Amino acid sequence: MSPPREALFEKQAAADAQGGAINELKASSAPKDAIDAIVQELNALKLEKVSIEKKLQVVLTNGSDNAHIIWIDNVNARLKALREIEAGEEF
Repeated sequence: MSPPREALFEKQAAADAQGGAINELKASSAPKDAIDAIVQELNALKLEKVSIEKKLQVVLTNGSDNAHIIWIDNVNARLKALREIEAGEEF
C-alpha cells in the first residue's frame, strides 16, 4: 500500500475512534466542554484527512486520465477510486 493510502487509512481510523469517543462522552452525559474539546480534535483530524485525500488524488490521476475520485462528505466517509486496475497491481 502506498504511503498516502496508509496515511489516509490511519487518519480515517483515528477519526472513527474520535467519533466513538464523542458518542461515549455523550452517552455518559459528560460536560459540554469535554465533548467540545473532542469535537475540535475530530475536526482537526478531518482537515488532515482532506489534505491527504487531495494528495492521493494527485497520485492516482498523475499521468492517467482514467482515474476518478468520489467524495462522500460525512464522518464515516471512505475514499473510493474508480479506475482501471492493472493485473497484479496493489490497490
